[in-house]
Amino acid sequence: MTAVARHLIFDLDGTLVDSAPVIVATLNEMLSERGSTCSVDVGTIRPWLSWGGPALIAKVFHVEGDDAARELTDFRARYGDRGTPAECVFDGVREGLRDLAALGFSFAICSNKPQYLCEKVLEDVGLAGHFPVIVGSAAGLKQKPAPDLMHLVLRKLQARPSRSVLIGDSDVDHAAAHAVGVPFRL
Repeated sequence: MTAVARHLIFDLDGTLVDSAPVIVATLNEMLSERGSTCSVDVGTIRPWLSWGGPALIAKVFHVEGDDAARELTDFRARYGDRGTPAECVFDGVREGLRDLAALGFSFAICSNKPQYLCEKVLEDVGLAGHFPVIVGSAAGLKQKPAPDLMHLVLRKLQARPSRSVLIGDSDVDHAAAHAVGVPFRL
């Protein structure tokens, strides 16, 4: 007999919320202040969002080591100061979460975005109340596609992989789900 999934684990960016415009505005502000004539657009950065901030910063600013760490710290501070507008929630997400909750599903977030920024974005857009478990990147945990964040989500949900599904938008999410034996849905 196949177990029925009861726990829905969602990636955040690109799955529930389109934060790309806010991220692009933040990156372009930083580039401009640094005297760069370059700018980025949503199409350019969207593929990098799933890999997390360090990869995104390295791609945009062409830096590494201490320089990358400084740029990432600056980016996260600026991003945290910006609000994520409620309109960034994808169409149908609010209704879908309401309907799925009525069917008895439990929800969690598993994101490469730092924990505090996950919580802030969910608060900004009015979705935080749906997610009793929110797991973002933190010191000592490898980001997706490594299994660390997913293992933590499953522990916090007290859920077996066979009773869970990861819903995401990228190969990074798919690989993380596969690494812990959780079915994946795009």
